[in-house]
Amino acid sequence: VSVRSTIAQNFDSFTYASWSGTSMATPHVAGVAALVWSNFPECTNNQIRNVLNKSAKDKGPNGCDDKYGFGIVQAKGAYDLLQEGGCEAGGPVHDDLSTGAIGGCNQDPDYTFPPTVAPTELNCDSSERIFQLDLFTDDYGFETSWDIKDDSDSVVKSGNGYASSTSYNINACLAHNGCYMFTIYDSYGDGICCSFGAGYYTLIFDGKEVSTPTGGNFAFEEISEEFGLCGETLSPTVSVAPTQSNFPSVSPSIYLSNLPTVAPSVSSEPSRAPSTAPSLSSAPTSSPTQSDAMYIVSLTEASQSQSVSKVYWYLK
Repeated sequence: VSVRSTIAQNFDSFTYASWSGTSMATPHVAGVAALVWSNFPECTNNQIRNVLNKSAKDKGPNGCDDKYGFGIVQAKGAYDLLQEGGCEAGGPVHDDLSTGAIGGCNQDPDYTFPPTVAPTELNCDSSERIFQLDLFTDDYGFETSWDIKDDSDSVVKSGNGYASSTSYNINACLAHNGCYMFTIYDSYGDGICCSFGAGYYTLIFDGKEVSTPTGGNFAFEEISEEFGLCGETLSPTVSVAPTQSNFPSVSPSIYLSNLPTVAPSVSSEPSRAPSTAPSLSSAPTSSPTQSDAMYIVSLTEASQSQSVSKVYWYLK
């Protein structure tokens, strides 16, 4: 992890960098193996290898694991182990040397793999939503890293240290009312597809897929579209106080009980003119009285006052 070593730069020069992974560790381990074997040339290659495993400084979970192997190589520790126990400290000699070259954690015949721990279910609280990253690394998984930043450019989640050509399903809880952007990085500058392997990645937030430019075929980095609650505001609920009014909401109708609902019609109109003109004595002697009239009264609202209008029809 973070081994400082020489690396090629632009394929025509070299520089130093601190990276993690077998590409950085292998040259150092090979150099230690050559140094130790030069002091004990009578030992077989498998015995030297086993002594390096037994004398390594354990890192990570107890014993051999898939991230650190047997640990960090210790040149002095391996030398002391051989000096004290001879080549037999590295195990028996096999007639066929390939028989003893098992590799991995099984290289130590006394090693017992730890029990597999069942993954724990991710439970987000009511104010969070699940973010999901499905990642498949290329042939240089240790070059891949990623982060999620909120709208204040603060990193809220990140990941690195991945194995090569390996599938990962990564879940995280993010606040549902945040706005985020996902960025994936490749330290070498060739993305995760398609020069050295067919890596790819997909993103899902709150059950919806997040769009990415290429999904893997980029150079040093690639940034997703924004996701979450971006550029949106929740509309507040406004309570409107009731207004007081001195007037009824519907104009009432006033009916006079002594008025007919339908204007009376003349029931019989003479079909022909009278044979003799009426005498002056038959003309009315006075103007019609108020009782001879029908009133229609309507109530109207105008501004904050009431007015009553009367309409008269005289029946003659």
